[in-house]
Amino acid sequence: MGFFNMRRPQGFRHEYLYVNERRDRLKQMEERVKKELGAAGTSPDREGTGEAGALRLKGAFLEAATHTRRRREQLNKRSWTFNIVMTLVILLVMLMVWMAMIDRI
Repeated sequence: MGFFNMRRPQGFRHEYLYVNERRDRLKQMEERVKKELGAAGTSPDREGTGEAGALRLKGAFLEAATHTRRRREQLNKRSWTFNIVMTLVILLVMLMVWMAMIDRI
């Protein structure tokens, strides 16, 4: 019987059919930027790990591209005006409710 000599199943090996070249290029770019930032005086061991290092690395990529910088500035500008408009609308609604309550009394 096969009680003491149990056969092990064949291991799973996945061979990629397609290679994501974009992901590989992005990894290479990230590694190059990490090395450059490390050579610029900030040690990647100390600040390059964790959430702070990831945010700093993301900021380095975003600041390098002018179109992302412009878009971020436009979004900040829009959010500022949106906040002011929403505050005015809320104040107007509160004033209308207050006036309606005064008329009922």
